[in-house]
Amino acid sequence: MSETALPSLDVRYRECAPLVTDRGIEIYYETNGDTGPNVVLLNNFYSIAPMWRTWAPTLSQDYRVTTYDLRNQGATTAGFEAVSWSDHLDDLRDLLDGLGLDKVYLVGTSTSTLLARDFAIAHPDRVEGVVLQAPSFSPYTSRRRRAVTRSWLNTLESAGTPALWDQLYSQIFSDQTMAAGGNALYLGLREIFTSLHSVASLLANLTSSLEAADDPDSLSTLVCPTLLIIGENDFLWSRSSAEAAAQLIPDSELLFLPKIGHLLSMEATEAVEQAIRTFIGGLESAKQQ
Repeated sequence: MSETALPSLDVRYRECAPLVTDRGIEIYYETNGDTGPNVVLLNNFYSIAPMWRTWAPTLSQDYRVTTYDLRNQGATTAGFEAVSWSDHLDDLRDLLDGLGLDKVYLVGTSTSTLLARDFAIAHPDRVEGVVLQAPSFSPYTSRRRRAVTRSWLNTLESAGTPALWDQLYSQIFSDQTMAAGGNALYLGLREIFTSLHSVASLLANLTSSLEAADDPDSLSTLVCPTLLIIGENDFLWSRSSAEAAAQLIPDSELLFLPKIGHLLSMEATEAVEQAIRTFIGGLESAKQQ
């Protein structure tokens, strides 16, 4: 994000037919771009598919880019009481099947890096590579992630979405971005956040993420090429823990972005897009040799 201008976050939905899965889930999705490899951008639980038009505005010039709303989110079917972590994995598989996407690159951010990680481990034949922005997992155990998630759940249950936004705002943005954005950034994003998300939907999805496990040994089974992108000011990471994660993943690269917090695609849109292009471009070139 520029220090002189705030992003104009696009949250408008398009009028398009959902993809209906065999399990009766109606998935809202968008596909942009006509050429190049298939890239699927995965929402975290606090974003919706249209936001990627702002966070990755030029990727569709080089790739066929698919975005979609997770279950209990935006324009996709809600099932607050029944959703599980495996449901989110199944929905991603059903989306790829329904769109005829045999092999894809997955780009996850924050909690959706867990989805990218687990899907790539479960379906290695379908994933060309993964980009993990500000991962939520740890190279040690799930303890810290689950503690953070439970603190969000406690805030939601006791005080609702406005209080959760206050908690998140102080965690996800760097000092530099908060200083540059001022009150306009805080108030504008709070209005978007509280209007897009209900307590019920967030409770269901955040609770489902507690089922995901961060077994350090499992990272060694993530065999596809992997790019880790981490902000220097990310509240979940230190350089040593990021290096430990990279060492556990067999075919991985680690990129640090200076003066950036947890929400990389908003704070450093151009740098993240360039990193994705370099990563995928290198892999595609290697396939031609």
